[in-house]
Amino acid sequence: MSSTLKSGEALATEENLTSSNGRFQLIFQNDGNLVLADLEAGGVVVWNSASADRGATEARMQEDGNFILFDPSGEAQWATGTDGNDGACVSVTDDGNVVITRDGDGTLWETGPHGTATN
Repeated sequence: MSSTLKSGEALATEENLTSSNGRFQLIFQNDGNLVLADLEAGGVVVWNSASADRGATEARMQEDGNFILFDPSGEAQWATGTDGNDGACVSVTDDGNVVITRDGDGTLWETGPHGTATN
């Protein structure tokens, strides 16, 4: 899998994004939780969306720039709140940061390097 989810693309459960150096992986788990794992540390979770057991089955990078976890009925169960940023994408960086960026606008949202922030 790539390190970036582009506008309009989605992850199904158990799909992931992996940093280009292979160290960090953003995994959309079967329980609906989105987790960032440090593979060099044995898969230790360094950040999560705290969305387990809410029924999310799709993680979509919407065309409006919002990254949302949806349940089967289309209800949002978690979101970054970055709508209004058409064409943004979500990426996993080599330092363990999950970022939403748009060309020319820099970082719109992030977990923080090594997943230390609690966004």
